[in-house]
Parts: sequence; structure tokens; C-alpha cells
Amino acid sequence: MKKLIAGLLALTMLFALCACGSKTTTEETPPAETPITQTETPAQETPDASPVASTVECKLFLPNDSIDGVEEKTVTVENNAQSVMDALIENGAAPEGTRVNSAEVDGKTLKLDLSKEFGDAVKSTGTAGETMYLVSLVDTFLVFYDCDQLVLTVEGQTLETGHQVYDQPIEMYLFD
Repeated sequence: MKKLIAGLLALTMLFALCACGSKTTTEETPPAETPITQTETPAQETPDASPVASTVECKLFLPNDSIDGVEEKTVTVENNAQSVMDALIENGAAPEGTRVNSAEVDGKTLKLDLSKEFGDAVKSTGTAGETMYLVSLVDTFLVFYDCDQLVLTVEGQTLETGHQVYDQPIEMYLFD
């Protein structure tokens, strides 16, 4: 009788483990080369290959007081693109109301599509304002997603301002 109970207990535990192991959630880290959307997590893994935490540290690149460079600030955000954007907005480095329509990683390139609020604000600033919005956005998102370049679109279209056409991938801006 004890063997039967022990066997049933072991079988029940095996089924429970199998059922737990087969669940997938949007918090699981996708395999390398799999596109990442804003509802999924960046390609980061913990040492034991368990799912990534729901909040992570994020390094923001914010305009300095003289608007000729950036200062770094580390904040805790939810592990998604909109939370990163919200942190930039809260720190005055992105226009109010900007939404991330999509964020997709393709190799070492991040494809980021933003709402029209970003495009409208960038177009209405001077050269310095435009540059600082772009520096903050590009550097913050490239570091967060561990990518080398960012392809930026607004509502699926190339961003064009009075100063620049952003039709090519953008790399990290470097300030000394």
C-alpha cells in the first residue's frame, strides 16, 4: 500500500512538473534572432536560463544642462519598450504622449516605430532639441536592447524633419 501511494505521489509530481514546464508566457526570453516586440523582453537571460525579471535596470541618456552632451541615469523600468519610453518622457528626454508602436530586434538592429507625437515634437524643435531627443532615444534603446543600430520610423514612415531625413540606421552617439 505504501508503495502504491508513493508511486501515485511520484506520478502526480511528474505530471505537475511537465505541465509547469510546458507553459509559455510573454516574459520568456525569445531565442536569439527572434524578433522582439514591445510586449516581449529584450534578449537577456539570467545565469540559470530562467525567464527574465519583470523589472530591470535601464540606463537613460539624458541631455545635460547645457544641452551639449548627455548624462547617464539608471532607473528601474518594466521590461518592455513602452516603459523605457515612459522613463525618457518622465525625465524630459522624449515628448509627452509618445507611444511605442513596435520594437523589434533583427540581429543587432533594433527597429523602433513610434507614435506621431514623437515626430511632431521633433519637427517643431530647433536643431539642438532634435539632436537631444534623438541622442537620448537612440542611445537609451540601443543599450537597453544590446543592439548596434536603430532603424527609426514614426507611424511606419521615415522620420523627416526640417534638418534631417532619418532613412538610414542610426548608431550610438558618442560624447566625450
